[in-house]
Amino acid sequence: MIGTYDINKLNDIFKKDLEDFLATSPLGPKSFNDSFPPAKYPVKLYRVKYSSVIPEFANRPTIASGLIAIPENGLDSMPVVMYQHGTVFSKTEDPSYPDNSMETKIMIARFASQGYILISADYFGRGISELPDS
Repeated sequence: MIGTYDINKLNDIFKKDLEDFLATSPLGPKSFNDSFPPAKYPVKLYRVKYSSVIPEFANRPTIASGLIAIPENGLDSMPVVMYQHGTVFSKTEDPSYPDNSMETKIMIARFASQGYILISADYFGRGISELPDS
């Protein structure tokens, strides 16, 4: 387990974190005021690792990683959202390192805090992967 984002941390993602992130953007943080609902549930975050293959390298086996974010809402069954993240520039900006990825934090706050299980894979060569970071 990576940890838990409590309600305050989740709500701060759309306030302080987003404001800091967009400080130099032409959009500016005010473009997103009141665009997101407040968090309903705290979220537990898990880094998972799994076996996979790389088709471009004759199905070479590899170990990959990703994120599973589960709302703490007491339900046994929840809808699932899977997102494919955009380009990242360092090995730990992938979803399984959510504190290093504003995009991932936004997805956690937007979907997992509203009651959806959120899953996202890290790119091969990123996250925990031992492949070259290319």
